[in-house]
Amino acid sequence: MDGLSNRNTIKYDERIFAFIDILGFADLVEASERDPSQIIGIYKLLERAKSMAQLPVGHKFNYLQVDLSKFRSHTFSDTITMSCPYESFDYFNAIIAWVMRYQYFMWAEEGAFLRGAIVYGKIFDEEDSSMVFGPAMVAAYRLETKTAKWPRILVDSSIVKKLPDDKRLRALQEYLRKDNAGNYYLDYLRDLFALTCYDNGKQLKSPSSPLALLQDHRAAIEKAVERICKQSNISGSIGKRQKRRLYKYNRLSKYHNDVVDRLCRVALNLQNNNDLVREIHTEIMAHGLVEELGLPKYFNIEPEFTAENLKYVDIMPVLGIASQRIINEHKDIKNLVDNDPIKLVDFLSSQSPKYLGEIQKALYHTKIDIGE
Repeated sequence: MDGLSNRNTIKYDERIFAFIDILGFADLVEASERDPSQIIGIYKLLERAKSMAQLPVGHKFNYLQVDLSKFRSHTFSDTITMSCPYESFDYFNAIIAWVMRYQYFMWAEEGAFLRGAIVYGKIFDEEDSSMVFGPAMVAAYRLETKTAKWPRILVDSSIVKKLPDDKRLRALQEYLRKDNAGNYYLDYLRDLFALTCYDNGKQLKSPSSPLALLQDHRAAIEKAVERICKQSNISGSIGKRQKRRLYKYNRLSKYHNDVVDRLCRVALNLQNNNDLVREIHTEIMAHGLVEELGLPKYFNIEPEFTAENLKYVDIMPVLGIASQRIINEHKDIKNLVDNDPIKLVDFLSSQSPKYLGEIQKALYHTKIDIGE
């Protein structure tokens, strides 16, 4: 027992609450009954999910001003929950950051996609209790099962409306999308592109380049579809259940293709905008590259995502691909720029337009066609 006799009151608290499921988990369990060798795979998948739930929210997000002791997480079967109070925008950001990285690691390393919801409401989720329940959990469960429909994480309007105007704008520009029905959901590929370039002002070597990330994302979706089709071939027909599952991945592939189309448009627009290319290299891109190439630093401040430069979120991955190709094809780049960070910016800015047409084609080839 959780020490009920030691509690004076049992009450709900207002908290941000995330409810996340692994899509298709029931099918995995059913398949394991027919093929017991798959049980070990399910066990390892759940171990991975549990390890993610126990990962401190501050891990790699130490730029967020949050008290980690106020965060709670639980795992049961394929479901993970996490909650925290809404004390500032950083707490909202921390939950979002954790969920999107959970999404990434599950599909990139386990080939599993997630569906869920993040809400704000009344929940019982205390530090010394293994229990979690309340209206917020019911609301999140209903959103996940009735509204999400395909592999995505919905963000309830109750949270979005709670954000200050400037923070709401930032969230909508940086990592939220809105569907035709007015539902907000996490634009996790966009956020990962930004992280491919920077995390707290430093360029990351993992995940890999935005182009490779898109290729991996496409491969994971196609593999999931292949599994469904393989099961249909065994049964001899595609039933209603398989059609529903294929629909979910069809919708996910459309999201993937929307992201690709958006980046292709960016590459096309950048070809004729040298001033913007130089501006971005100067303000953001060069910060990480200077460190990666071991050049002397001349920047006095680290780049920040402000309302003014959030327009770079879609542009950064495109120029990130261009910059990496320039570096790969000019092994002596440190000598070419005389070990001077300012000359590096000049060099990258002059060379990038030459690669943008090629990059646009490469991006286009990451699109998915799985039919209707």
